[in-house]
Amino acid sequence: MVIIFRCTTLPIFFKLVLNCMKHICYYCNEIATTKEHTPPKCFFPKKKDLPSGSPDYRKNLITVPSCEKHNTGRSKDDEYTAVSIIMHSDNSDLAFSLLMSKWIDVLVRQNASLGKLIFSRSTPVLVPYLHGDLLIPGKTLAIAYERERIDQVIKSIAYALYYHESNYKDKWKGECIIKSPKFLMPDLSLNPEHDYLVRASQAFNELGLEKKGGHPNIFYYQIHKFKDKGWAIKMVFYQSIIFFALPCSPASKLII
Repeated sequence: MVIIFRCTTLPIFFKLVLNCMKHICYYCNEIATTKEHTPPKCFFPKKKDLPSGSPDYRKNLITVPSCEKHNTGRSKDDEYTAVSIIMHSDNSDLAFSLLMSKWIDVLVRQNASLGKLIFSRSTPVLVPYLHGDLLIPGKTLAIAYERERIDQVIKSIAYALYYHESNYKDKWKGECIIKSPKFLMPDLSLNPEHDYLVRASQAFNELGLEKKGGHPNIFYYQIHKFKDKGWAIKMVFYQSIIFFALPCSPASKLII
């Protein structure tokens, strides 16, 4: 049997065929129609935000197949997470430079909507600083970040990295838990899991796990298989902000 296509129907036909050949979204089961950068592209500065001669941080970024919803649908959450991380980074000249050259403008645009949101949740506090051999109290701000919002973005990054590692053949099974040793409790005490998470981070390094990512001074990740089942992903921003993605189970401990 011979089928004769009209010229007007050929583009529709080929579009349907190509859709069938496409991958599914890294996050859901929809057909992927776009590519998602992971971490999101806004985490990486444009050249105009950097001193002359700086590397191009928007080259060699990781991308995964994505539907429209799980790509552009959370852009405000991506920006919130990116600026929260950069404001929380320690001892990174690059992070401070980007805060001043890019993120201050982001905080004050659109009637300073993002800046108002973040700093409306801040409280003046005194924090001891080491000056020589003396501890001297200094004034700063304690900001109550929206952890659920940040964790959702980090979880999406973990799902995308897992999909990327499998060459788009396997997706993270079920939910995952996001943990970080960096954020304090509401009373400014350490997270009860702080020491355990710091030891887990050291264990990743002691195992010699590869640090992956094209720009490790902004972001890198390490991935490890549990002894029993499942995977753990360690994600590091600006060499100091650490997140772990763990299987969502009662025994979500890093036994490595």
